Amino acid sequence: MRSLSTFFLATLAVAFVSLTSCQKQLSQPSVALSNDQTIGAILKNAADEANGMNGEVLTTSNGGSPSNPLAHARSHARFSVLTVALAKTGLLNTLMRLDGDYTLFAPTDDAFAAAGLSTSDITKLPEETLKSILLYHVVGAKVPAAAVPANAAVATLNGKKIYVRSSAAGVAINLSKVTLADVMAKNGVIHVIDKVLLPPTQSIDRKST
Repeated sequence: MRSLSTFFLATLAVAFVSLTSCQKQLSQPSVALSNDQTIGAILKNAADEANGMNGEVLTTSNGGSPSNPLAHARSHARFSVLTVALAKTGLLNTLMRLDGDYTLFAPTDDAFAAAGLSTSDITKLPEETLKSILLYHVVGAKVPAAAVPANAAVATLNGKKIYVRSSAAGVAINLSKVTLADVMAKNGVIHVIDKVLLPPTQSIDRKST
């Protein structure tokens, strides 16, 4: 009887660990694909493909591998505003280079819309203001989701810190949630987020738009 009870308890423990693991995976979707493109190229191609496909399902290439991991994984997500913003400030070219590793927290078009920013608004913002905001979304190192600490302040290329939290519910950055983690690039990793991050004490002056 004791042997049977021990076996039963061990089975419950394994089931609990498996359930917890599944819950964590479900709460934070992850692509984790090896990719031979840079962060800048992934974003540009995702925007180009999404605009060209008009919402259709993206095709694959190279024997079934997605031609663009980010666009393939979340074809409903759009990154046109982010791509335009990065291009305007010259940061898109920076994220295309291989002279460093980066982690980009990438807001979707929906995230920019929620912040009241369209592509037209982005083109009217002062370049330095826009660059400061964008650099607040970039960490100068490759940080996959599994390496995100439970609770920490992390310096960005803006010079200001973001506050990251990791738990069974997923990864959060300030007030934003990571909705798609670990889009691997040749020069780092992209985590898709649902809100635009604004540096402390900085706001978007719409009088300048």
